[in-house]
Amino acid sequence: MSSAVPVSSEFNIGMRVHSPARANWFAPLAVFALALALRIAAVMYWNFRGLYGLDAYSYYDYSMALREALLRGQPLPHFFWPLAYPALVVLASFFVGQNPFSGQVVSLVSGSLLVLFTFLLAEEIARLGNFDERRGRWVAWIAALWLTFSAQLIQYSTVIMADALGLALAVGSAWMLTRYARTRAARFLYLSAAILAFAFLARIQMALLIFPWTAFTLSIWKSDQGDATLTSKLRAGVIAGVSGVLIVVPYLVWAWREAQLGLSSYAADPGFAQWNPLNLFRRDFITPDGHLQFPYPSGIYYAVAAVRGGALTPFLIPSFVLGVIELWRRRAVGVLIFLLGWCAAIYFFIGGLPWQNLRFAFPLYPPLAIVGAIGLSAIGSSIQMPRVLSRLGTLRAVMLMLLLILATQLTLGYLELDKFMTTTRNYSALAEWLTRELPPDATLVTFTISEILQHETKLHVREIYFETPETLTELMHGVHNYLLIDVSSVETQWVGRAPALDYEFLRDRVGLEEIGSRLTYTLFQIKPCC
Repeated sequence: MSSAVPVSSEFNIGMRVHSPARANWFAPLAVFALALALRIAAVMYWNFRGLYGLDAYSYYDYSMALREALLRGQPLPHFFWPLAYPALVVLASFFVGQNPFSGQVVSLVSGSLLVLFTFLLAEEIARLGNFDERRGRWVAWIAALWLTFSAQLIQYSTVIMADALGLALAVGSAWMLTRYARTRAARFLYLSAAILAFAFLARIQMALLIFPWTAFTLSIWKSDQGDATLTSKLRAGVIAGVSGVLIVVPYLVWAWREAQLGLSSYAADPGFAQWNPLNLFRRDFITPDGHLQFPYPSGIYYAVAAVRGGALTPFLIPSFVLGVIELWRRRAVGVLIFLLGWCAAIYFFIGGLPWQNLRFAFPLYPPLAIVGAIGLSAIGSSIQMPRVLSRLGTLRAVMLMLLLILATQLTLGYLELDKFMTTTRNYSALAEWLTRELPPDATLVTFTISEILQHETKLHVREIYFETPETLTELMHGVHNYLLIDVSSVETQWVGRAPALDYEFLRDRVGLEEIGSRLTYTLFQIKPCC
């Protein structure tokens, strides 16, 4: 019996499947508008300003410092992370003002563009897989909606951080590369390389995508049935590579010069990441952030990161398996190389890091959602459907499954977002409590939340991480000196290192008097030492 699944002769990416003459932009713009509306609704519902944790405050503070430096014609101030996101925040600040919304608007637009680019990428993937236009549109809608309602992506589309921007640019680069695969127009290859370079300048992690991008490009060339010569292909590849290098080199030179002055950055000090493949099997690490212990090995943690309820839900697992099977049946080898290579490059990198953080797994979401969408669209032909569903027809069955997924995602996602927003409110309440408890001229020594308190209070805040017993002794004159610290965390995570040693010095040599506690933090008054 002949298969009903159309296949190509070897690599389906060798076939130039052309899109309709008139492009339909209504659908991608509709998902962009839906994603943006949902993210704005989250900001308004929880009254969230985008500032949370050390990184968000650091990004915002640096963006404002960069703005002042540019306006005054001064050298760029030092920053540990790349500069693409702060540069856009500076640009936004000229339109919305010098306030946190200038950073939040960049994240909101980036998170919505991520959904739009995923829709367009999924359409191109479907064309390369020889899906008919109607099914290709279903694949695009399912993948885009999966990301639209992901609570994790909503959260980081509202926080003042570079994750949403970096991922949006990476998916935009992938879209351009698949357009090159379909049309062989070299301009799309050049655009893909340039956009990936800018993704690197937003999140250095995106540099890893060079490997699956290159493998996909080589598979395109190998299967090419057109008239392009090897020389023309190599010329296109060299131009693309050079364009990307020219974009990133100025930043790398600047970071290297900063490193010569003793100012570290992630790009100039890749050893900071402490990557090791054996970390996939470990859950106990010694890092620049102290001694970290996790419940599960990193390999397991990141293997399930995308299927959490607040991410893409466990429904992704069977859908993804069906998607891989469907692409294999269609002999879409190049597409599999591209999407699975994308997942592998990111997974093995983040799994080898000595940290566990859900946002590190964000680059996995688009390829997983696209493959899962392909699997979900194939549900009618890939599995034996129950009689009640077979009566409804394949289309309705897929719609019911999609509604079930989105309902689950919305419910679990709301709970996760509400938990996150509650935590942000608790930190604001902590700042208000300190303002009431402490005199206006108080000096507050604290750990990990100094950036937050510097913004939310008028207290003189000192970060204990940068202190020593000697500097603390010089500081402790008068009676209005206080310590706010998570005692349990310091005593376990930072044993034998500065924060713990400083705390022990103040406790045992100077003297601490407990005042009260909020969240996991305890407030002490430091006894005068002179």
